[in-house]
Amino acid sequence: MIYTNKRGQGMSINAIVLIVLAVVVLVILIVGFAVGWGNIAPWLSKDNVNTIVNQCGSACSVNSIYDYSTKMRDLNDGINKIKATCAIFSTVTNFKDYGVATCPYLDSTKECEGLSINDKKGLLTATNCLASEYDLSELASDADGTTNWCCIRK
Repeated sequence: MIYTNKRGQGMSINAIVLIVLAVVVLVILIVGFAVGWGNIAPWLSKDNVNTIVNQCGSACSVNSIYDYSTKMRDLNDGINKIKATCAIFSTVTNFKDYGVATCPYLDSTKECEGLSINDKKGLLTATNCLASEYDLSELASDADGTTNWCCIRK
């Protein structure tokens, strides 16, 4: 038998490329979960207006007072991100363009302090809401019998 000095075969180019791709994907996943996907790739987020409109319509059609009047929804129109309820989206003038239908047979009134937009609570005022505020007076119950207004700063 004749033995020659054989060296081990090197890694193929395909294996090297796959290893590099795996490392890149792993790094992207780690960074994405660590800092949040919204901060990494804002182009990944898309508008969800139609989804919210459909969800609100479904909540109304099955008489779900909780889903329509209490459950907070994150609406993203591609420019603005608004966190509010279906009742607020259907009532507040600034949000009428989104097309969330009012639900006439669900009583969605609450105390002013129980209403919120983007985690800002409603405040009772004695005068009309300012241009820099959302007017939620239509949704606020009038517990004390006065004509107070319910406003939330934008």
